[in-house]
Amino acid sequence: MILLLSLFACRGDEPTGLQADARIVTDASGLRHIQAATERDLFYLQGYITARDRLWQMELLRRRAWGRRAEVLGEAYYSSDLQSRALGFGRWGELTAEAIVADPPIHRMLSAYADGVNQLIADVAAGAQPEAPQLALLDGPIEPWRIEDTLAIEKLLTAGLSMRPDQDIILGLARTLLGGDLFTDLYQFAPFDRSYTAPDFWPAGAGGPPHTATHDGADRVAAILAGLSPEQLKAGVKAARGLNMSMGGSNNMAVSAQVSETGHALMASDSHQGVGHPSVYYYIHLSTKAVGGDIDAFGATFPGVPMVLFGHNG
Repeated sequence: MILLLSLFACRGDEPTGLQADARIVTDASGLRHIQAATERDLFYLQGYITARDRLWQMELLRRRAWGRRAEVLGEAYYSSDLQSRALGFGRWGELTAEAIVADPPIHRMLSAYADGVNQLIADVAAGAQPEAPQLALLDGPIEPWRIEDTLAIEKLLTAGLSMRPDQDIILGLARTLLGGDLFTDLYQFAPFDRSYTAPDFWPAGAGGPPHTATHDGADRVAAILAGLSPEQLKAGVKAARGLNMSMGGSNNMAVSAQVSETGHALMASDSHQGVGHPSVYYYIHLSTKAVGGDIDAFGATFPGVPMVLFGHNG
């Protein structure tokens, strides 16, 4: 299915406000490919099509950032709203919006995205686009989208990726009780064996980089564990299981084109988001290259946030 969007070929169901020819191509997988002659139209259409697909999700993310979900979802979300207000995601979004005026390209991009979202909201109100049934939970019409809303969501998601006070407290206690040396041996961000992925890749089958590993750290930990009683080991396992750190950790991987089935290199990383429905991500392809521009990016972003945050260029 191809949806053409153009100032010169309007059929009544496309957003108004485009500056030049542009189009959105929806491929067989349902992914959106935006091709525009100007960067402004590119992000305007990103805001429009994202809102058309995910407006209710965007509204909930916005309300979560500003601490307003309980207004529509009930008292169960009161504590979450208090937390968002205490941490001030909305206020930090406002301060960032004020500061970002000094960066005109970024400000123009965020403005264009908000304009696209607001055009979709206007089209829904006018009956030109269908309304998500969940929007009936709102007391009145959906509020206009602002740059501050996008930036408040960005603060919310950034905090979610980095703020784990329960783990920080537990690890702090563990360090205090075990002492610095033992804690460093047991909890470290580097593997016991040193391994390299850079500089220089090596040919498939070459056996990897020269072996330069040392086992001093692992040997010391093994010696300490060997001196513990079975009761102490059981207690340690029980304590670890009670930490509820199943969402912790980080990982990434890369596969050489020489050994992949497609003949292309593969790279994957985990951005530590939970699994939900609809997906926390929104996949999009943004391109001005067909008309001589330099943007050609494909990947995932968050509903309510422009650009491609996790993906690749040409």
